[in-house]
Amino acid sequence: MFKQSNNYAGSTRKRERLNSAGTCLSLQTKQQRSEAIAKCGMASLHYAAFAMTIQNLGLRQPRHLGCSLRKTAFWITFFQKLKGDNTQLPAKHSAKAIILAWLGGFVTISAIALLSNTFSVTLILGSFGASCVLIFGFPDAPFSQPRNILGGHFLSSLIGLVCLTLFGATWWSVAIAVGTAISVMMLTRTTHPPAGSNPVIIYLAKPVWSFLLFPTVFGAIVLIFVALLYNNFTRESRYPKYW
Repeated sequence: MFKQSNNYAGSTRKRERLNSAGTCLSLQTKQQRSEAIAKCGMASLHYAAFAMTIQNLGLRQPRHLGCSLRKTAFWITFFQKLKGDNTQLPAKHSAKAIILAWLGGFVTISAIALLSNTFSVTLILGSFGASCVLIFGFPDAPFSQPRNILGGHFLSSLIGLVCLTLFGATWWSVAIAVGTAISVMMLTRTTHPPAGSNPVIIYLAKPVWSFLLFPTVFGAIVLIFVALLYNNFTRESRYPKYW
């Protein structure tokens, strides 16, 4: 009885798969076909097309053949995805925007380096260069807002230091630190991509806990301060978009 029930359920699922795929194959317009593929999946469509051909010829499909076809269809679909969506490149930046972005990065890193030399304290963090790309190249993006800059750098460095202290400098602990930093930034809505490298920097440098303040927090504050002045002096739109 149990075996018959399993056979019945399996045949029902097969019929449903073939019927949905058959509907996909019968569509004529490109838009209809695209919508149908999104529903039943390209891999299912490849499998169903071959299965329907066998069925129309009155042949019986071996069980192991169906499994092989599904695997083949999966890999065909996977390699098709590697071609990408073939969309257009982003619009070019104006010469003014490029020059202002360069100047913004120059002024910010100069200010941080000057303060570091003046007060004999480390304020420069490797990921700050990547932060400048966002802050001055894409100041309106969510990743470039003060909340994200300070929160992202602080949380990522904190997580890196905690994992280094608890687990030591191992290959798997740095992976845990980076993955956790990404998740926590997303959870707290403070995602700042450059900050994702902070745990890696910490594992390479093996700093003490004061690293959380110098250079992480105070360096990020200098970044935000310069960004507030520079972006509002050089652009008509307001910065930041939110706090």
